[in-house]
Amino acid sequence: MRIVIFIIAVVLLLLALFTVANWSVLTASTPLSFLLFSVEGPLGVILLAVLFGLVLLMTGYAFLLRTSWLVESRRVNRQLDEQRELAQQAEKSRVAALQEMIEREFRELRTTIETSTTTSVDRISTAEQKLASSIEEAANGITANLGYLDDKLKGNSQA
Repeated sequence: MRIVIFIIAVVLLLLALFTVANWSVLTASTPLSFLLFSVEGPLGVILLAVLFGLVLLMTGYAFLLRTSWLVESRRVNRQLDEQRELAQQAEKSRVAALQEMIEREFRELRTTIETSTTTSVDRISTAEQKLASSIEEAANGITANLGYLDDKLKGNSQA
C-alpha cells in the first residue's frame, strides 16, 4: 500500500513540474466548443482543474472505502469478541457440569465401596461365628469321644 502512495505522489509531483514548466502554454486562450455554445478560454487550465477535481474525488473515495472497511472490521471484531465470550461461558458450564458429574460418580462409588465393605465385614463375622461354633462342636465331639474311650478303657482294665 505504501508503494502505491509513493508512486501516486511521484506522478503528481511530475505533473506539477510539467504544469509549472508549461504554464504559459496551458494558460494560452483557445476557442472551446461545448456542442451547444462556444467559449474562448485556457484549455490547459480547464483540463488541469478537471484532473485536480478527479484526483480529489478519487482520494475522497479511497478514504470513504478505508473508513467503511475500518467500521466493518470493528463490527466484525466486536462480534468475534461476543462469540468468543459465549464460547468461553459454554466451556465453563461444560467444565462445571463435568466436575459435578465426576463428583456424583465418586460419591456413588464411595457409597458402593462402603456398602460392599460393610456387607463383606458382616459376611466375614458370620462366617467366623459359624466356624467358631463348628470348631467348638467338633472339639466337644472329640472331647466326648475321648471321654467315652477313656471310660471304656478304664472299664476294660478293671474287668
